[in-house]
Amino acid sequence: SATGGTAGRSHGCRSPRPGGRSRGGGRRARGAAQKKDPPSRARRIIADAVGAPDADGWENLGSVGQRIQGALPDFDPRSYGCANLSTLVERAGGFDIRKERGAVRVCRRIDRAAT
Repeated sequence: SATGGTAGRSHGCRSPRPGGRSRGGGRRARGAAQKKDPPSRARRIIADAVGAPDADGWENLGSVGQRIQGALPDFDPRSYGCANLSTLVERAGGFDIRKERGAVRVCRRIDRAAT
């Protein structure tokens, strides 16, 4: 025949998934159904992890992340709708982020209205 041996195949080599879901669709559906906390809920966790900043008040974000993981091994920025810690810190509020020479640095934002 003109179609050769491809008549029984769908797109690609794999058979359709049960339930008619496409590849990866099940993961997205479950992730979308899970309730995410707003990034502001992580503010206290981040603040507690900011240790001894340098003389300018800035600290390496990697050190902050290590402290968070040490205190809360199950901590995951994706639980707050963020792909990574730097995005979570930016969205949480109360912190400034500075990216320089390949390093990400964080400091607590000073409330200028209080001074």
